[in-house]
Amino acid sequence: MWIEIVTLISKILIEQKGAVACSTAPFCCYFYYNSALFCEKALDKLYYMQYNIIKEGGNEPHRKDKKETIIMKLNIKYSCGHEGTIEVFGKAEERERKIKYFEEYGLCPDCYKAEKQTEEKAFAEGHELPELKGSEKQISWANKIRKELIEKFEKEKTAIRKGAGDDFADFLNGFVESYYRKDSASWWIDHREWRTFKKDLLGAAVVAFKAKDGM
Repeated sequence: MWIEIVTLISKILIEQKGAVACSTAPFCCYFYYNSALFCEKALDKLYYMQYNIIKEGGNEPHRKDKKETIIMKLNIKYSCGHEGTIEVFGKAEERERKIKYFEEYGLCPDCYKAEKQTEEKAFAEGHELPELKGSEKQISWANKIRKELIEKFEKEKTAIRKGAGDDFADFLNGFVESYYRKDSASWWIDHREWRTFKKDLLGAAVVAFKAKDGM
């Protein structure tokens, strides 16, 4: 039954061609995806028909090759209860797995953002970090950057102790407490690259360590 419907719609697409056919194809994909008897081979065939129709009209789609995965936009209800649109692609089981994940565990963009801001605030309070100064957009971005960089550097301390010795590692523990307290949002944004942040931090720590010992 469904294959007959696919064939019928394919014929309609061929007859219509042009922009109308192009705008109809995504609807067909959405319709068949939500059908219990979704036919993946028929959909692939329909996609290549769409590609040929567009090519005949002189507007070739932007794609790396003719085997590029079809991307579908679907409306779902996230685990937080809010509704939104996600993109799914790949094989049928992969798409089902992604949809199931978002419905059971995923958060909508607004709830995800709120959760991350709560985590960043708790992190700053736990490390006694100052509130950042700058525009609202800068502060929001810099809070995220600061948390990620500090967490990553803290994981590096074991390797630094092994490589530089206990004296420097002990000094570094106290040094970073003041280094982390930079309150300029723009500073954290400028140092968002991990290599830049690590290089500047260790460079400043080495200078301070040598100065302490009068070296």
